[in-house]
Amino acid sequence: MGTGKFQKPILSIRDFLSRILRYTCAILIFSFASIIFLQVLFRFFLQYPFVWAEELSRFLFFWSSILGAVLGIETKAHFNIDVFSNWLRPKNRKIFDLAFRALAFFFLIVLTYESVNLTIISNEQLSVALGLPLSYIFVALPIAFFIMAFFLLFTGFIGKTQEEL
Repeated sequence: MGTGKFQKPILSIRDFLSRILRYTCAILIFSFASIIFLQVLFRFFLQYPFVWAEELSRFLFFWSSILGAVLGIETKAHFNIDVFSNWLRPKNRKIFDLAFRALAFFFLIVLTYESVNLTIISNEQLSVALGLPLSYIFVALPIAFFIMAFFLLFTGFIGKTQEEL
């Protein structure tokens, strides 16, 4: 597939999203580790535990895990069971791969829609220690599923990665 008119802007968007996700995950993991370290320090050495630290670290871990899964889609790092596709001829393998990506894309769109509903419903519920609406935590799901669908669409249907150009 040649470099199309829309391929370069899509590559720019993909690279921008990838960079933002990498920095965000790094910040979340650093924050998570720092909070846990401070919690242990304050609880065992100063006898003054933070009430909110466990809950906040759980939320940061959730966000970093979900965004890390998005990066897994972007870098094609998720494991792949290729038992069936190895039996196919190269042409049929491409068709099988395309069908599988289409099914995964559809599934991610459904998950995006349903997770938006979950986020809206959870807006009324508050977390115990922080008092934050749970929608602040669950909003990671529709964001992640939507970006996963974008990355899957990009790598599966639209074109090549920056390295392949």
